[in-house]
Amino acid sequence: MTPGTARLVVYWFQMLLCACESFPRIVFHAVGFLLAGSWLLLNMLVSASVAALSRWLSKCLSTQSQSDTLARTDQMAKAGKKNTPPVPLAEQQFHHHRWHVYVYVELTPKILLDNLRNPWRPFFADGVEVEIFRPDMPPDPHINSDCCPRESCSCKCFNHVEEITVRYFRAQFFALSGCRSLQCGACLGPCSTQCCYTPCFGGDEESGHCKACEPEGVRINRWVHEADERKRERTVQFFYEAS
Repeated sequence: MTPGTARLVVYWFQMLLCACESFPRIVFHAVGFLLAGSWLLLNMLVSASVAALSRWLSKCLSTQSQSDTLARTDQMAKAGKKNTPPVPLAEQQFHHHRWHVYVYVELTPKILLDNLRNPWRPFFADGVEVEIFRPDMPPDPHINSDCCPRESCSCKCFNHVEEITVRYFRAQFFALSGCRSLQCGACLGPCSTQCCYTPCFGGDEESGHCKACEPEGVRINRWVHEADERKRERTVQFFYEAS
């Protein structure tokens, strides 16, 4: 359904508010980026110092032969490859704020400026999703099913890309999504997981129990599940009414 003139006028003012809102959000995430970068640098220096001190102590206190030491080092290296350590929280925080600075500096300004210049034909991020699941196309023997091209098969990987993109764009601005744009996981980053989400829900980072403090990755996964459920409901209703 094409939005009416009044709705497009309101939407234009929303885009104007989003453009004004971008500046404090850029400053917020830039400050977070600098703090996380300092934290990450300090963490790397401390880790390097501890590793150097451990190597020095091992050389001073070691009573084993050089061959035994090399064998043990090789075993530790192999064990380290098998058991990859988790990404440090400082690094996660750093990449989170860097990504959001990129979003507000590079991605969203293009959409906002285009919408402000073309008020009657904007990228409308306030529509209603009406797509349903279509019957699967017959398999083509000349196409490799592992590649799964979008034009040749109903690949589920692409079922909700547009809807999630629109929802993610809306979630970046208070003028479009209200309090949902102030969600802790999106604003504060992975540190909210350790401070709020994990103490409340343990190690479950897939279900998205708390919409206020869930990590951004969990939030997007929840969006995909919700979009899939709504699409299934629309599909059932469509075929029920058609019959």
